[in-house]
Amino acid sequence: FGLKLIERAQVRQEHATARWYKNGIDAIKQFNDDKDIALNNITVSFLERFSSEHISRGNSKNTISAYLRAVRAITNYAVKEELKGKRFDNYPWGIGGFSIPSQATKKRAIKKNLIEDIRNLNLEKDSELWNAQNYFIWMFNNRGMNFIDIAKLKRKQITETVFKKKLLVSGRNEYVRSKTDKDFSIKLTTDSIRILNLYNVFDKAPEDFVFPIGFEYSKKGWDEHCQKIKMNNERFKKLASLIGEKELKITTYVARHSWATIAKRSGISNAIIGEGLGHGDSKTTEIYLEEFEEDVLDDANDLIVS
Repeated sequence: FGLKLIERAQVRQEHATARWYKNGIDAIKQFNDDKDIALNNITVSFLERFSSEHISRGNSKNTISAYLRAVRAITNYAVKEELKGKRFDNYPWGIGGFSIPSQATKKRAIKKNLIEDIRNLNLEKDSELWNAQNYFIWMFNNRGMNFIDIAKLKRKQITETVFKKKLLVSGRNEYVRSKTDKDFSIKLTTDSIRILNLYNVFDKAPEDFVFPIGFEYSKKGWDEHCQKIKMNNERFKKLASLIGEKELKITTYVARHSWATIAKRSGISNAIIGEGLGHGDSKTTEIYLEEFEEDVLDDANDLIVS
């Protein structure tokens, strides 16, 4: 049944979801002596043993969580489609069932002064690092836009444009977030306009990609995109070194988390931050900001006692 879900996800071009299902299935089969297993044999006891085995290997709770959330999703689709919503006797999920382990991820946000330092780096035009610098600043200036959505962004999605002497002076960035299918319409900031002009947006045709990343809607295209993320994460690390922060881990997610925490520091409410990020519920926003509160209290304490 899991393979059916993988095939459906691939048809919908949802290759990350397909890989998520596959990783969950592979992990369960490996634990089950490389044999397939009936869903009703994945009991609470089985899952406890699976979790303990992975913890003993040194795997993180979040890795285990990713596997088991995929298995839970497969189970729930099977219950819905094959059993008309009726849960089988050994159904292991939900209230009173198995609790999927999790742990807080390390903070990914960086402070505004470091973003300014990255913005102010003087890099060779059209170089790999120059592109990486522009991608990072674009992500930050567009409410933490995901890297995949930058790759997919086309000239026709830059709307309400005003040009003067072939240079963009105003407009909007309109796109659908790949992860959630949520529509975004963002007024272009001064930095975003500057970056678009660096990539000669005036001369691009409606179907041209804005940035020289590109995206192909296929399994091969998804695999290539994953490699591009990996390469750009390495370039972001080099940018961190260039601003004197060699230990700073900058990834494609850092701009998004940084936008959220800087907004919080600026006094913007969680509700507005969540809306800006496109979150469907407040709990997701709280996860983004949960470590931020500790920083605020530390700063407040330093101010009080100094």
